[in-house]
Amino acid sequence: MSGFGVDVLTQEYKLVIILFYKEISSCSDVCESGSVMNEMRVCNLRGLTWRTRMGNVPNVLLEASQVFSYVFVSGCLHWSVIDQNFRLRIVSLHLGSEEFGDVETPGLDMLRDCKLKSDYFALWVLAESLSLVDSSRTQCVDIWLRTKSYNKNEHWMKLYSLRRELMDPYFSSSTVVQLLRYQKNAEILLQGNSSLVAYNAESNTVKLFSVAVERADSLKAYPFVGSLIAVRTLCGMQRSEI
Repeated sequence: MSGFGVDVLTQEYKLVIILFYKEISSCSDVCESGSVMNEMRVCNLRGLTWRTRMGNVPNVLLEASQVFSYVFVSGCLHWSVIDQNFRLRIVSLHLGSEEFGDVETPGLDMLRDCKLKSDYFALWVLAESLSLVDSSRTQCVDIWLRTKSYNKNEHWMKLYSLRRELMDPYFSSSTVVQLLRYQKNAEILLQGNSSLVAYNAESNTVKLFSVAVERADSLKAYPFVGSLIAVRTLCGMQRSEI
């Protein structure tokens, strides 16, 4: 798994690669699997240098979603995982200190179905804050936003609860829903399976976006955010080096 973001203090952009593997021990002619090993490799794009740290990655990240990972917000990378006790966890990696931590999750009970995967809890960024899309329920899709209160303490607030029945023509009750964009008019662009829909949370109406592709099952949408940052600045290069 991997992630990309910036150290907000030094303005250095970093690429992170996390690896898990098993140590193989050999006894006579029999090979046995050992304990799970991990390492984190970090590339500082300013100098194009790599550093490797061994054994500092939380093993729970083995269960992190490979579809919806990762999101970068507030100087940290974030991944959603389901731990061995069937509870949702959000693991963070601060790109300044390069240390892992945990972010408090919304007040969700122990998962109703232990077969659920972390894909059902997709992380996203709304209003420059961490958000969570909970697709685990068959009646609705809940959108949570992590905000700061007047005393600057962060907490989770349920922003919307979208009705599954309105999305039935396009999404099944078990579809994992990904949030792509949120408009100020309360219109939310969602992707599920191979469909794109706009859900208006104020009027409770749903509109399908048709995309002309040969294979609808291969459709995958990604938000695009323009940037004025030059590649040479990103990598710390001089103009003559490009």
